[in-house]
Amino acid sequence: MKLEYFLKQEKINKIINYAEQREGSKIFFGWREAKTISLDTKLVISKVKKEDGFDTTVATVKDFINYFKASTGYIPESFLEKWGKDKDSLSKLLKESKKEKYLPSEETFWIKMAELLSSGKSFSKYGTSYKIIDLE
Repeated sequence: MKLEYFLKQEKINKIINYAEQREGSKIFFGWREAKTISLDTKLVISKVKKEDGFDTTVATVKDFINYFKASTGYIPESFLEKWGKDKDSLSKLLKESKKEKYLPSEETFWIKMAELLSSGKSFSKYGTSYKIIDLE
């Protein structure tokens, strides 16, 4: 499948990838816009509802896993082993460490993201839906 056809078919506005920038001993990480993406790998499509429609992005599962590891310190499977059945302790830890930056039910977001990345279970949280597609 050609990239242009895929982007149009899925109504994707933006391709993103994980990026890191090192400054001394600090590492800054996040998402940056990209011009292309391989369709030979599993992809995560995220769709945000906007007033005038949707903002739909695509990234590789590998990029999402890298972002997840940078954000949590765990690979998705290890995260679920440690926190999957202990949401209350995770909530307490997040509230203490993030203070005013804590989002309501943030622990649920990270557990659902780990489930998405480890087993492909789609979810929606904070007005954004996430799903994995495999074009192979």
